[in-house]
Amino acid sequence: MKRTEPIAVGELLTSIISNSEQMKTGFAESRVPIVWREIVGPLADMTKDIYLRDGVLWVVCESAVVKNEIMMRKSTLISELNNRVGREVVNMIRVKY
Repeated sequence: MKRTEPIAVGELLTSIISNSEQMKTGFAESRVPIVWREIVGPLADMTKDIYLRDGVLWVVCESAVVKNEIMMRKSTLISELNNRVGREVVNMIRVKY
């Protein structure tokens, strides 16, 4: 049976993503850098780069002070990140200085 009515792009994407666990995880992982900025606020401006690989969030920072701040808050940050993206995609945070 052919579809005769148009479908919104958002509906189509939601349908595709909701049918694939791998796509849900990939979408959640792609949101981590955006959510990072929201969670850490001004501290994000003092990080040079962040990337997620195999459940490890790597954060490259500008100073030892920033590194220490992130390390002290890492368990809270992991919880907040996973809650905000809706999946457990961050298991550990590693900070490079």
